[in-house]
Amino acid sequence: MMALGVRGYFKSHWNKLDFLIIVMATGDLVLDILDTLTSWNKWSNLNSSVLTATKLLRTLRFLRLCKLARVSVPKIMAYIDRMIDIQLAFGYDVGKGFVTAEQEVCSLLPQLVDNLQIQEKLDSRLEADRLTVTRQLGLLQRDRPWTAITVKTRQATTSTLNIMILDTMQLKEEGFLDEMEYRLLLNAIQEKVQMCRHKGSLVAPSTPETQLRAVSWLQGNERVADFFLENSEILNYNYNDVLVSRGDEPKGLYILVSGLLEATYEPPEEDLDEAIPNYEFITDLKFNEPSQDYIVSGNAIGVLGMFSNCVIATHVTFGSWLVGQKSALVFDVPSHILIGKVVE
Repeated sequence: MMALGVRGYFKSHWNKLDFLIIVMATGDLVLDILDTLTSWNKWSNLNSSVLTATKLLRTLRFLRLCKLARVSVPKIMAYIDRMIDIQLAFGYDVGKGFVTAEQEVCSLLPQLVDNLQIQEKLDSRLEADRLTVTRQLGLLQRDRPWTAITVKTRQATTSTLNIMILDTMQLKEEGFLDEMEYRLLLNAIQEKVQMCRHKGSLVAPSTPETQLRAVSWLQGNERVADFFLENSEILNYNYNDVLVSRGDEPKGLYILVSGLLEATYEPPEEDLDEAIPNYEFITDLKFNEPSQDYIVSGNAIGVLGMFSNCVIATHVTFGSWLVGQKSALVFDVPSHILIGKVVE
């Protein structure tokens, strides 16, 4: 009460109840002292129901334990969210491996199956499964970006450590390391591998500028990345917004920072010579058939059209089937700036 002041203390209903219980308990304690030290009997002089109610009110002080919920519930929820993120990270890792394996199997189908009908049936089934998993991975990356970043960071770290193990074995074979040095170095690297695989820490999402520099064809080229940052702007799109439409002229380069895009391709009705889609991520080379794909963050849209000056043959939107009010961020680099830079 001294810390909060009288007015500040009694603003809380918990403090009011606590003060009332203390006053009644103090009165009951005084009656107990009088009953013990004197001949006065409180049970014969006062209504027993009143005294019983007074003692029962003392148990109400345990209700103050409910105040611990203010501290414990957020911590419990944070622990549950952490466990969910760990399980989702494991699922994301499995999903990425599944998509990679599907793509490799699709490329090997002509060597595995001779029957064209069976080959086309298997190819369509694999493509449908790949799109389904890609969509779920994109939704997970949109809703919990730190999960996807954690998985990618863990995979990159594990790959680097595995390369170090191979280099260590090569150094031993070439005689640069003796048996003891090789064992010590190998055990140290394997400890790091186990730590990387089982450590439950999550990696925070990167800033849009960092994600732009992480694009595969911009890595290691700081001059080009700085040029993109200086001459681009971040655009915010909502669901159902159209990024590019079929038949549009190339307007620039788009780099998806966050969100999920849905791309659909429709072949032209008349001239099939123009059927090659201005789209970088298509995996099906049957340009005379409709196709669909999903684009996740970190990918660029419009590279082919910017340099070939071909009209766009795909329709890219922010999926209307998504639930929620989240938006997507896109780096927009105008084509006239890029073409002028290339000419220079």
